[in-house]
Amino acid sequence: MSAPIELTRVGLSSSRFLTEEPIRPPSPQERPDIFSFAPSRDETVLHAIHPEWRRSLYALLEQPTSSDSAFVVHVLLTSLIVLSAIVTVLETVPAFHQVKTSIWFGLETSLVALFTMEYIARCLAWSSTWSGLLRWMFSWFGIIDILSVVPYYIELLLLQDTSVFFRFSILRTFRLLRVFRPFRSNNTILLTIEVMYVSVRQSQHALLALGFFVVMVLTVFSTLLYFAERGTWDDILETFINTDGDPSQFASIPAAAW
Repeated sequence: MSAPIELTRVGLSSSRFLTEEPIRPPSPQERPDIFSFAPSRDETVLHAIHPEWRRSLYALLEQPTSSDSAFVVHVLLTSLIVLSAIVTVLETVPAFHQVKTSIWFGLETSLVALFTMEYIARCLAWSSTWSGLLRWMFSWFGIIDILSVVPYYIELLLLQDTSVFFRFSILRTFRLLRVFRPFRSNNTILLTIEVMYVSVRQSQHALLALGFFVVMVLTVFSTLLYFAERGTWDDILETFINTDGDPSQFASIPAAAW
């Protein structure tokens, strides 16, 4: 029969297990911020902002949980972003082409005016130091904010519609990531987001392999579909046509893949 093990020889981790001492989970401040698109400041830095009106403006725009008014502003700005995205999408729907251009222009002008005032206010809030202002202007949200309003003013100056190239207003949708800022102190939401983030990060090699396999299979079958369904070449239309005489939907391998 083996000799009993003395309890004094048990290590710290074993004694913790024997006494079932609960392990304190990390606080939200100790967790890494995986949403580091925009620069953030803690409370100590907030109190260092002068004068008082700039500090209040910063808290109003950048800290939705600091007060009821800041949360209301956050909700209103989020609603405006959603409304802007809806307007941008509806403008491309053929059924809404009958709506007068002046109505779309009025909506776009109103939204751009509000977002411009917000951008100026954020610049003022971050202007306590030049480094802070430049850090915000070249951050993720700063670049998205300026790209979402500048094309409108370019159109007014050049009298040319830039939406035929790209609808930059849809970039405002990325600003919806701000909605996560009030939930930084919520352990459940933070834990859920971090689990998703870690899962994707740990599975990146498997996801890359899966993506490569999907692209390879898609390319092979698109090529087979192209040669099987492309139809006959028409010298007048300079495209492939089907048996009904209409342009083929499989005129190229990318079209067949789509």
